[in-house]
Amino acid sequence: IEFNDVHDVVGFRIIVDDVASCYQALGAVHSNWKPVPGKIKDYVALPKPNGYRSLHTTIIGPHKRRIEVQIRTRDMHDVAESGIAAHFLYKEKNNGGIGGNK
Repeated sequence: IEFNDVHDVVGFRIIVDDVASCYQALGAVHSNWKPVPGKIKDYVALPKPNGYRSLHTTIIGPHKRRIEVQIRTRDMHDVAESGIAAHFLYKEKNNGGIGGNK
């Protein structure tokens, strides 16, 4: 890939509390900045085969620069960063083991 083919060098990640807030945040982003047509991916409704879930959009930001925005919940973020197995080990550890008793 040539550098001139890279359009979204700058990116932001928005972490929200729940799935509904993912879509509310996407609406807020698109209300303030123009989305790039064809650059919206809904991996929340249609997760990738590996379980990855997130909303992706590319917007036209200041100075007409493209900016990628990823929107997801904390759980989605944990899976994206560490994988599904690490996510469940973390949840089990922080819930006091199976059954959730601390």
